[in-house]
Amino acid sequence: MGNKHGILFNLAQSVVNNPNGIVRDVIFPIVNEQTLRDLVKEFKHTGPVYREKVHTIIRASYGSHYRRMVPEILGILDFRSNNEVHRPVILALELVKKYSDTGQHYLPLLEDIPIDGVIRTVNREIIVEKDEKGQERISRMNYEISVLQALRDKLRCKEIWAVGANRYRNPDDDLPTDFEERREENYKALKQPLDAVDFIETLKQAMKDGLEKLDRGLSKNEKVRITEKGNKDEEIPYDILETLWRDQKLNAIDNPIGSCRARVNGNCPYAEEPPCLTCNGGSPCKDLAVGLSDMDVPKYEIHIQSTSKIIEVAKQYGRDEMAEKNQKNLDRLTSIYETIRKGNIVFGRMERIKGKQGVKHV
Repeated sequence: MGNKHGILFNLAQSVVNNPNGIVRDVIFPIVNEQTLRDLVKEFKHTGPVYREKVHTIIRASYGSHYRRMVPEILGILDFRSNNEVHRPVILALELVKKYSDTGQHYLPLLEDIPIDGVIRTVNREIIVEKDEKGQERISRMNYEISVLQALRDKLRCKEIWAVGANRYRNPDDDLPTDFEERREENYKALKQPLDAVDFIETLKQAMKDGLEKLDRGLSKNEKVRITEKGNKDEEIPYDILETLWRDQKLNAIDNPIGSCRARVNGNCPYAEEPPCLTCNGGSPCKDLAVGLSDMDVPKYEIHIQSTSKIIEVAKQYGRDEMAEKNQKNLDRLTSIYETIRKGNIVFGRMERIKGKQGVKHV
């Protein structure tokens, strides 16, 4: 469920304002009973108590059976990654192999133990224990489980691959080395057109046919409930809201307008070359003036922050071309920012501000 902090704030404010009130009279008008029931249900299925219960079951199964096989399997397989971002998991695997036969309960304090990218944040309180001296230590068995879970997730998306494997092979080997030379033959085998326009049109038609089929069958589907637009009594189920919120939170980049997914996947043409700053032959629009408003400096600080984040994400995923294009835009934004924060103005038409003091024509 999204907006939990907002719900908690409203609850707290209502309780503080009415300390002697009745729950049904004070709380339910602010947060309805069903929402609270949904929160309790969600917490039971996703909260720390539930996670600890799941981990206990996994640990029991792993410790009594699978753990005996892990050193042998890891000794045979060679895992690698083409991205330095996932290097911590590779190092963690080496650490697991190093101490597999020691019988130690905790990993040594002197070891450089990879944490970020290996142990999920929500599981850290389970993995990190306190010894008899009250010092925080990492349980070796719990750490092994976390490492294997991280390895599983990375293998599924080929961020980590296994030497000599087929399904989990090096993603660079997914295409034959002579793919370009035998392009026509390969496309024929894939049953795909050589022309990108034809491919797009076929895809668009397939999507159109699918949507029309959905439209025809939606009203006849007994499992689908259609509500009237604007009906406040029909709330969107919390699990759907949670999914949408989490997806946007994980896959979007903050910008001065809101948070945008297209900026991450490189599909936003305005992220790399904002029209107002480039439409005049690569220069700002003739009708644009930057620096006249007191809000322009903080605006460009946000622009610089969001663009820097795009570059960071692009580099993490090997999108060098995307990073390079956005770097040019970052340089442009930084140049304008450095100009206007000193009290100068970037403008397109000199005659509009002739005679003003502290004006710099860029």
